[in-house]
Amino acid sequence: MRGAGRTNPSRHGLGGAGPPESEQWIDVQPLGRTVRECSPKPGKPDNHWLDCLVGCAVAASMLRVRVPGQDARPVQQRKRYTQADLRRQ
Repeated sequence: MRGAGRTNPSRHGLGGAGPPESEQWIDVQPLGRTVRECSPKPGKPDNHWLDCLVGCAVAASMLRVRVPGQDARPVQQRKRYTQADLRRQ
């Protein structure tokens, strides 16, 4: 375990160190610089459903959607500054 409530990424295979099993890294050199791109492996299924799931999770998180029973943290109000406040500093 790496800290409270966290699991070892190598145990569950979600470390994020590389592309999913259906893709591979390919080094390309556009305009004289090296860039790593993910490219689908031949004969491997598409991970379109995973991409859609991740996109929906990100959108829900941005909209602060909560799962029933999940602890709702109160939104902290940010202090508003005026131009006069900034001039005093």
